[in-house]
Amino acid sequence: MSTRKNCLLSLSTLGLLQIRVNGRDVRIQSRHAQRLLIFLCAQPGHHPRRELASMLFGTHDTARALTYLRQALQRLRQARPAIGLEVDAQQIGLSPTQAVDLDLTRLLCAAQDDAQAREAAIADYHGAFLEAETSADAPVLWWEWVHRQRSRAEQALQVCYARHTEALLEAGERQQAWALLETWMQAFAMHDVPHQEAMRFLLSEGRMPEALQLYAHYAERLASVSGRRPGDTLQALYARLREQLQATTAPATSSAQDQAQYRFVTLLAMAPDRGDDGVKDEAIEAHFQRFLPLVRQLGERYGGQFRIGSDGVLELHFDALETPEIQADQALRAALELRRLSPAPSPRLGIHCALTLHSQAFGPVGTLTRAAHACAWANDARGGVVLSETVVKRAGLVGAHKARLIPLAPIDVSGQPLNAYWFAPTEAAPHAPTQTPLFIGRAEECACIERLAAQVLACGRGQAAWLLGPAGIGKTMLLRHLLHQPVIRQGAAVVHLRCQAALCHSPLRPIAAVLREALGLQRMTPAAAVEAVRSLLREVGETDQWMHALWLQWLDLQTPQQPVTIQFGDYRKALNDSVLSVMRARLFPHPTIFLAEDLHWADAATLELLAAFMQELNELPVLFLASSRHELALFGEQAAPHAQILRLKPWGASEARDFIRARCGQTLSPAQERAIIARADGYPLYVDALVRTALDSNAALPIETSEILRRQIDPVVHCLDLLQAAAVADMPVDIAMLHRLLSERDRATLERLSVELEAAGLWRREEAGWLFRHELIRDAVYASTPKYLRTKLHLAVADSLETTDGSDPALLAQQYAAGQAWAAAAGHALTAAQHELRLGQYGFALEHYRRAAHWLRASASAPELAQALAGVYLAQAMNRGYSAEPTLAALDALEAALARQDDTSPQHLAALYGRWAAAGGRQPTLQGMRLGRQIAALRIDGLPAGLTACVADYTRGWSLFWRGDLRASRRHLGKAIARWQANWSAALLQIPSDFHVIKAIAYYGVIEAISGDYIKGFARCQHALCAIDARHQPSLYFFLRTIQMNMALWSRDAEMSLWIADEILRLCARSKLQPWHTFAQATRAWALVELGRCTPLHGLHRIGVAQRAMRAVWGFGADYIAILQIEVVRRAGLAPRALTFRTYQSIRDHGNEVLLPSLIATSATSTAARAALARRLHQAVPRNAIRSRCAVRLTSRAATEQPRRESAADRSRPR
Repeated sequence: MSTRKNCLLSLSTLGLLQIRVNGRDVRIQSRHAQRLLIFLCAQPGHHPRRELASMLFGTHDTARALTYLRQALQRLRQARPAIGLEVDAQQIGLSPTQAVDLDLTRLLCAAQDDAQAREAAIADYHGAFLEAETSADAPVLWWEWVHRQRSRAEQALQVCYARHTEALLEAGERQQAWALLETWMQAFAMHDVPHQEAMRFLLSEGRMPEALQLYAHYAERLASVSGRRPGDTLQALYARLREQLQATTAPATSSAQDQAQYRFVTLLAMAPDRGDDGVKDEAIEAHFQRFLPLVRQLGERYGGQFRIGSDGVLELHFDALETPEIQADQALRAALELRRLSPAPSPRLGIHCALTLHSQAFGPVGTLTRAAHACAWANDARGGVVLSETVVKRAGLVGAHKARLIPLAPIDVSGQPLNAYWFAPTEAAPHAPTQTPLFIGRAEECACIERLAAQVLACGRGQAAWLLGPAGIGKTMLLRHLLHQPVIRQGAAVVHLRCQAALCHSPLRPIAAVLREALGLQRMTPAAAVEAVRSLLREVGETDQWMHALWLQWLDLQTPQQPVTIQFGDYRKALNDSVLSVMRARLFPHPTIFLAEDLHWADAATLELLAAFMQELNELPVLFLASSRHELALFGEQAAPHAQILRLKPWGASEARDFIRARCGQTLSPAQERAIIARADGYPLYVDALVRTALDSNAALPIETSEILRRQIDPVVHCLDLLQAAAVADMPVDIAMLHRLLSERDRATLERLSVELEAAGLWRREEAGWLFRHELIRDAVYASTPKYLRTKLHLAVADSLETTDGSDPALLAQQYAAGQAWAAAAGHALTAAQHELRLGQYGFALEHYRRAAHWLRASASAPELAQALAGVYLAQAMNRGYSAEPTLAALDALEAALARQDDTSPQHLAALYGRWAAAGGRQPTLQGMRLGRQIAALRIDGLPAGLTACVADYTRGWSLFWRGDLRASRRHLGKAIARWQANWSAALLQIPSDFHVIKAIAYYGVIEAISGDYIKGFARCQHALCAIDARHQPSLYFFLRTIQMNMALWSRDAEMSLWIADEILRLCARSKLQPWHTFAQATRAWALVELGRCTPLHGLHRIGVAQRAMRAVWGFGADYIAILQIEVVRRAGLAPRALTFRTYQSIRDHGNEVLLPSLIATSATSTAARAALARRLHQAVPRNAIRSRCAVRLTSRAATEQPRRESAADRSRPR
């Protein structure tokens, strides 16, 4: 038995379960343990173990049930913070000292308490008692108990609502009372009591028509959902109201036509704009000013009675005309005339007609008004008119005007679908809703995503679901169906990220499209778009002008007045962090559905950004829904442990049959249905295609999948040129682009044929234009297009895109290459590569350079080929380093291409510089000296004066430094520092700005430190460090910090070395720069041993791991870490003789003679011992004896001087 005093156990069971102790969340992973705790809290006292086991584990035998009960009890005991329990061999209960706060108990007591308690109970009700529990996965006794508690909670809540409403009415708070009644009706949408009380309230307000309309709405929903009718009490109230309505609307002298009666009414609605939070007063006022006089005038002309409806909707009621056909025809004429005469922007128009109860005093009663308003608001394109199916039939639009009717997704009216069409004889079709009208099956997937949406709204924490399945399985259909479900949307915004196959070579293009749409940049001038981006960055706290320039470069926002000047650099991580901060602030401040479609086409950079987004998803109110054909690392268990993976399965025979019959009724015979089901193999795309084929022709059904898709083209063969042009473009195409590609057709014909293709199920309408309904249909059209025609269309598409502002150069390169225009394709590939280099996307730049070189292979001596091969080398060097095998292979190819050229180009300098950089990492430094002299002798027309001499000084100074000739190295580096200009780096195809001069300054400081002036050398490196930013050039920043760390090591300042090493490790963990990370790990291990915070053996282990990792990357780094290893070995009291000789041999092989003084000073303790060691080393390896003696003398002199120890006050001063 365990007890715990002064702790409060709080359980939230009405809705999602939450358990807390003293305000801290308690994580109980076991569902059975949760059930046990809930029962103990809801049923106070001690309960026999056998009864609890029977209730919680009734599906098992008694012995096993008792075992499971003990396991659940053990889970409760392990919970932290602890929960007070009293347990013995027979019974289980809560401790008497354990205070419990259960929201169910508060609700049951609140019905008898004061108004404040009732109001709090209503606010605390977030759903049914343990709403996650279902009868399918719960034992019988447990489910019966849960069901009883749910009934008790609902009854108590109904009492709270009723008494609180009564109290508000008695207090005169009628507006608050009506708001509470609306909440009550939403919470109990299938109960008579709240609707009955709401109708009585409306009657007391003198709003009888609204009361009748409320009853009609409730009765329709009740019949459609549960097949029931309202109760007798509510029906009696409705009958009494109808009698009163007839009595009040029929005075003694009135005629029969003034009484309330059923009649056919056609209603034309003109709706104002509304947002997620409804219609604002300003919008209603502007709507009245623009359209009210015109609506009155047209109502008089066409026989419509003018009214003002709810939310500022202007209405024309056509109920006085003779027949429904005349009413519908006049309403349609009035709508089209209203559309023609209205000032821009056009209004939202909708028409609906129905037989309804109508009175001259109150107008129509029922859903007619609501349905007409819904039609008007469904007119998102503000063009034409949205007509209900009844209006289409009554107005006679089925025959000649059928091609002008575009079916829309069913409109939800009071929970019932209303079939509607978009109609405009002279206009293109509007943006069609993305929901598929027919949706069959997928109940489990929908329920899972609905639960995730509820968790996001309830807790404000992000959830993710990944739809996985092959092409044609119905991923897109499911996503678009979910977007139109009120239980999922609930006012949430939608962010739609679309990945396309044509953009898989363009990094971050889908993300850029999302941000462009969110900011509305497409509708702005270039200057305004630049200012909008800068303003957005300032809002999120990004004031760095360099980051502003990086964003403008990424979004292709360049104007002559505001040119974008961004240079090459490792900017990928910085840009990703900035984009994520903008997405958090701008796209996801409120509950949002983030839809990522077709992630299998996403580029690597987009997937990298989404992976970083997934790490933060739990902190954002976002429901992330993604779809792809195959598994991605983005949704692995380690990357996204909270993501739900839903693998879509093919339809079963019953689901496919339901779809067929919903699609065409009983038109097809059972044999045809069976044939379709067998050939489609449960794939919704093929089922739909086969149904269309069976309806359009009497031919035998195809068997092969390619033939199934091809058959869909046969009925619209007169539109084949449109299909082929769109298939080649592989992107949304608008009428303007189609007209440029197919100039022989006029725009009106293209619009008509596009609408026909959508009706045939081949195209769908998006905001950017028309595109294929599915990628497989596009592939089938493209494969059937003759090769010569594809080549011609690819050229036409490329020429069309090239005239468009902001065209993607990578996409242009693909189109020109498919059109066999190799020179143009290579030119755009080089442009795309330059763009990616400026963003730090070296992998994409390498791909573009390789493609350009491949397309230029026929022009062996073209300057563009040398430029492309130089780019391949640069990208490989940035990705893998100068000494890696792929980099050297790229350098060999560049040198071979340059050898075939007659003149000397800037690429010659880049090749020599690259060969020198590679020699420094792989070969003795003598090779670097020879290449430095070759650079000094190089003469290239078109390069800035003094560039080659400055580069030669830099390379020779660097090589002399590693050879240990510090005096000559200082002379050459000083010349390079004095002469260097930042714009020269572009000629070297290296990272520009002050990269080289900063490195020269750093080496200059190292020379001073080796010469004994540590403070001056440290200060020189600090001066160079202040000129750069870790975000802009992380590799260079860590290089300088590593040099400072080494200076502190040479001065025996272990505290400073440890502090700098910790900083490098912290920052490198985010930037993933492994060489500097390895350096810092080794130095940190040495510093800990030096300070006595780590044993020498443990330090040796850490240093050994770092040396093995560095040996495969950089010889100098491995030699330097070996020196640290020697010092730790000597500190452990061991003889480092063998290790010293091996390190000496490695230093000589790598040409790193600058490390010899440190090696000798570390391996010996006295001046005499150092001199003796130098002689032994010289005898063992006699090469370069004179330079070795100079190094020994320098080391011996430096060793006799005691290094200056700074006090803590000195180290605290800024350097």
